[in-house]
Amino acid sequence: MEEKTAEDVEIKDNELTFIVSFFGHRWNWNIMVPIDKGKIVLMLDSEKTTLSYKIFMHRLFIITAIMSTAMGLVSGSTGISIFFFSWLCGANWVIGVFRHSSLIGDIADKISSKSMKETGA
Repeated sequence: MEEKTAEDVEIKDNELTFIVSFFGHRWNWNIMVPIDKGKIVLMLDSEKTTLSYKIFMHRLFIITAIMSTAMGLVSGSTGISIFFFSWLCGANWVIGVFRHSSLIGDIADKISSKSMKETGA
């Protein structure tokens, strides 16, 4: 099982929030690398269960802005800076969203299979 790390995890009622430290050391393949914080909310209704998930990637934006600005200054071209920002931030954002969509899908599947076992369906 892949280890997913967040430093400050808080669970209140049907809500789980987490924060990942800005300077925390995580390997690049860790799912929390591009994430600053997130919130998972499980809402139970008589007819359906809704799972809401929000993630924030401010650190990714800040780091890629600094890196692309430096590349633009070194090259003397604003276009280079814009290209690297779009590529670095955009690609990492897409990968982060895809990986976390997969994570939340796994959580939803486990909730669904557990509720089916409890209802006997």
